[in-house]
Amino acid sequence: MNEVVQRKNRSILLLLSISAFFASLNQNIYSPMLPLIRDTFDTTIFWVNLTVSGFIFLLQLCK
Repeated sequence: MNEVVQRKNRSILLLLSISAFFASLNQNIYSPMLPLIRDTFDTTIFWVNLTVSGFIFLLQLCK
C-alpha cells in the first residue's frame, strides 16, 4: 500500500513539475512581445496587461 502512495505522489510531482516548466516557458515567450503588441494595436498598457491576464487564464484552463 505504501508503495502505491509513493508512486502516486511521484506522478503528481512529475506532472506539476512539467506544468510549471511549460507555464514558465510560455510566459517567457509572451512577455517580450508586450511592447510589440502595444505598438501594433496602438493601444494603452491597460489593454496590453489585460491580454496577459487572459493569457494566464487560458493557460490554466488548458491544463
